[in-house]
Amino acid sequence: MKNKLKKFTNDSIEKKIKKKNKRSLLKSIITYFLLAILSIYFIIVIWGTFSERNSGFQINSFIVISGSMMPTLDINDLIFSVKVEQSELKQGDIISFYKENQVITHRIEEIVEQNGQTVYKTKGDNNNSSDEDLVQYEEIMGKYLFKIPKVGYVVRSLQTRIGIIVVILLLFIREIQTKNKENKEMIRHQKRVEMEESKDKSDT
Repeated sequence: MKNKLKKFTNDSIEKKIKKKNKRSLLKSIITYFLLAILSIYFIIVIWGTFSERNSGFQINSFIVISGSMMPTLDINDLIFSVKVEQSELKQGDIISFYKENQVITHRIEEIVEQNGQTVYKTKGDNNNSSDEDLVQYEEIMGKYLFKIPKVGYVVRSLQTRIGIIVVILLLFIREIQTKNKENKEMIRHQKRVEMEESKDKSDT
């Protein structure tokens, strides 16, 4: 009877531990995913700023706030663009440019020669008509590189680089706490098993 009770107790404990481990694994995956994204964002921002000062190379990041470029770019996607020479721009490229006190990311629909100057006619993929104003090269902040989908939710809530550092540190601390909790649980389980075994030996 005691052996059956012991087996039942140990099985129950092991099941609880397995459930906790599954939850911990899911939390760890989410944590590492957020850490990876935020780390990439932070590294690119710092690297872009450093490169701009030292070599003129510039990377910018923006959060998509409208659906004008869907399905290519969705709302709250975090996009990265790089400043390029005018000769590198061609029809079909996606560019980020500054117009009317805001950054717009649209596709180059046509390259136009106007009064001896090269300008760009742009259009959002999801828009029915082209943009009203032509874009000058000086207004272009960069050519689209890549995006991280939906991360704008996180980045927008942070707003500052300091905020990103704080979140990364908090995620690391949380991960350490989770690992410590798992280790303590395992130790307690091991002690319970040892106590049960010692009782059985004393009974015999």
